[in-house]
Amino acid sequence: MVNGIKISPALYQPTPEGMQQLCQHYSGKYGISLHCLDLRPYMDSGDNIFPFFKFLSQHPLLLDMEENETKGIVLTHGKYHAVPVMLQKKEGTLHIFSFDSTAGFRVQGYFRIAALFPEARFYLNAGTRQADDGSCLTDAVCILKEALQLPDMVTMLESKIFAEHRAFQSSFFRTIERPSNFFLFKMPEPLLFTAQVSKYITEADADLNVMLRNGLTLREYRDKYVFQVNLISDEAVGQVKSINSYLYVKSGEHKAVLDQIQANDCTEDDQEVIDCMNNTSSSPRSDDRVRWTALSR
Repeated sequence: MVNGIKISPALYQPTPEGMQQLCQHYSGKYGISLHCLDLRPYMDSGDNIFPFFKFLSQHPLLLDMEENETKGIVLTHGKYHAVPVMLQKKEGTLHIFSFDSTAGFRVQGYFRIAALFPEARFYLNAGTRQADDGSCLTDAVCILKEALQLPDMVTMLESKIFAEHRAFQSSFFRTIERPSNFFLFKMPEPLLFTAQVSKYITEADADLNVMLRNGLTLREYRDKYVFQVNLISDEAVGQVKSINSYLYVKSGEHKAVLDQIQANDCTEDDQEVIDCMNNTSSSPRSDDRVRWTALSR
């Protein structure tokens, strides 16, 4: 569903195990460092993303970076919101980028999150690009897969930082202070391809004629994934709405990748049984390989 409208193709949502397999697959395919951190074993609920980042801040090995190294981590908790985070070490400073698809209403909450990393520079994309309630998992993988292949994210995003002047509602009569290491940026054109909200593109001051790595302009690439639906509500009967289906199409591609991974695992396991029966292998594998239905509709 997008804005209450049922659309096709269907959206497939990966399980946390499926997310980990996707990250491993794309890491190998593109030579990037992409990981999924499933936080279910460490916390009861994922309805608040602050504990996601608190966990990250308490595990320095996850933040240990070589100079000029880049790393992508999808922070997730089962069925809850997934947050794509990119790390880059440059000139001795750790830079943390949160490409949160629902950042528009979380800005003040990110003040507390940035304060968890006082020695780092913390960046958050401005605005909300997600219009449905389930595409964040696919968005997280797609955004990080592309971001990790772009040159020098620090330089790219430093030029997109802007000073936001907004009055936030105080919490318990106390306004949360904006930390000095927190920076809000407008999403650069190479990372606008997943946006489901047209306002997100406009507010990013995007140049739709910018050429992307795939050889298409941003406008051409987004037009590939736009279709129209007829609104049927009493208030909007006869109206037509444009929907960006990129994440829906990509979720189907992710399903195909995971189905193939699972099929390959089954083939390997079947061969081990045959080898054991023929005494060509001393014993089955002992790593207790876990299989799963990779995606659910």
